[in-house]
Amino acid sequence: KAALVAQLESFKQEAAAHNQIHKNDLCTLEKKHAAAWAEHAKIKVAHETAQEKLARLEAEVKAQSALRVEVERKLAEANQEVSEQKKRFGAVLEELRAEAGLKRSS
Repeated sequence: KAALVAQLESFKQEAAAHNQIHKNDLCTLEKKHAAAWAEHAKIKVAHETAQEKLARLEAEVKAQSALRVEVERKLAEANQEVSEQKKRFGAVLEELRAEAGLKRSS
């Protein structure tokens, strides 16, 4: 009977040792799990920040594109106006030359 009690006590000690190992492993895994979730949260915040920045940049690009279209339209209008003014100036110059020619011959 004493041998059985000793053997039982030995099993209890061995079981206690295994339980402690499993508790230590579980504690380590819980710490790693918590660290992974903390890292996940940081990555999520960084991702959201990047998405917000991307949205702002896309809006800025859209606004710049609209501004460029407007500037090109105004430039085309100004070029058209300059062209028309050149034609009017040329016609007035021809009239003045014609008048000057007539005045010289008179």
